[in-house]
Amino acid sequence: MKYILSILIFALSSSFSFSQTTFEIKQLGTNYTQEQITQTFSSADFCGAHFVSKRNSIQLNDGAIIELRSQSEMANSATPIPLSCVLADNSIYHSATWSISPEGRLMKGLSPQLSPAEMKLKVIQQ
Repeated sequence: MKYILSILIFALSSSFSFSQTTFEIKQLGTNYTQEQITQTFSSADFCGAHFVSKRNSIQLNDGAIIELRSQSEMANSATPIPLSCVLADNSIYHSATWSISPEGRLMKGLSPQLSPAEMKLKVIQQ
């Protein structure tokens, strides 16, 4: 009985801690484990990458898909997103080639098709 209760408490606490993250792993790819993605995304600064009410989808170079939760999803959580880090829903977030370095850092490579001015800007308002 104690064993079952311990497992139940662990499962509930794990699900609660994962629900407090600012991102959700929607699909794993071929190169990175769930642990690698979780550690990397937990330590990355996504200020300026969260939308007000829609999720921002990031695809890694191995096919993994991670969604950044919206500001409205996180408003009542233990880790709300500061308003200064939120994009309007009609903002364009340029697609990029994302990868995780061997040191566990999130790397963002912009498309060479973008103009130099667009590469300098994270966002263009519509």
